[in-house]
Amino acid sequence: MDFQNNRQDYGNMQPQIPGNAPYPGRPARQENAMSTAAMVTGILSIVSIFLLPVYLPLFFAGISIVLAFLSRGADRSLTSRAKAGFITALCSIFLNLAVMILFAYLLIHVPAYRQQFEELYEQMYGESLDDAMDDAFGIAE
Repeated sequence: MDFQNNRQDYGNMQPQIPGNAPYPGRPARQENAMSTAAMVTGILSIVSIFLLPVYLPLFFAGISIVLAFLSRGADRSLTSRAKAGFITALCSIFLNLAVMILFAYLLIHVPAYRQQFEELYEQMYGESLDDAMDDAFGIAE
């Protein structure tokens, strides 16, 4: 060992010092906790589409998008986990929108679904759906 700060020539081989990148150039970026949290909440937003559509996926997707952009810090680009969280959050928003459009289509165009929904509505609220629409909007069918 040389304790007098004299450089040793290693040739083409660089010594492997713990914490250094194995190749010269830009050092590897470390994933931070916010990017991991963005990825986890993005995954939760996709899973929650099947549990409670509309509210829960939008809640988790919003948190995931905010955490993904906050995880950047001073950097201009997102880490891989933050990108995964952002992409899964966008996918869950679009899937949630597709579920809502499908439900509205079935409710309007398929009489069996409309009848079943009206029966459930009357059991839950004690009045028919048509009466509730009339009270809310002043429109009678």
